[in-house]
Amino acid sequence: MKFSKILVPVDFSELSLAALKAADELAQGTGAELTLAHVHPYTTVSVLDYTYAEPPEVVAQVCAAIEEKLQALVHTLGTSPERSHVLVQTGDPAAELMSLSAGYDLVVMSTHGRTGLRHFLLGSVAERLVRGAKCSVLVVREPPEG
Repeated sequence: MKFSKILVPVDFSELSLAALKAADELAQGTGAELTLAHVHPYTTVSVLDYTYAEPPEVVAQVCAAIEEKLQALVHTLGTSPERSHVLVQTGDPAAELMSLSAGYDLVVMSTHGRTGLRHFLLGSVAERLVRGAKCSVLVVREPPEG
């Protein structure tokens, strides 16, 4: 299998950084381009008749800060900066990543390994992406404890 474009969702958790490391190694070995992506979810809170939505200027500031953090990560990679890109979007992370996957050969991402009620309440971006991605997905699991 030939990979020329790899997408790596990064939420800055330890697990997503482990997936980034795996993707970086793959990109170095195959000469693939690497895109670090972050999808900032829309924040809305509804209480009774009141709905709060994150103001657009706040979203823009957050996205700019995230882009800076992703650019800093690019400079820690073994993949050359010329072959490394960053992408910040807003929306539903799973839906946005599924849409983005159409332009890539592989998505490398982590899973938080939630089960039971936590999985039901929080959902799983990884699970939704494995089911709906337009390309192959490599899921990097949390190493066993001990």
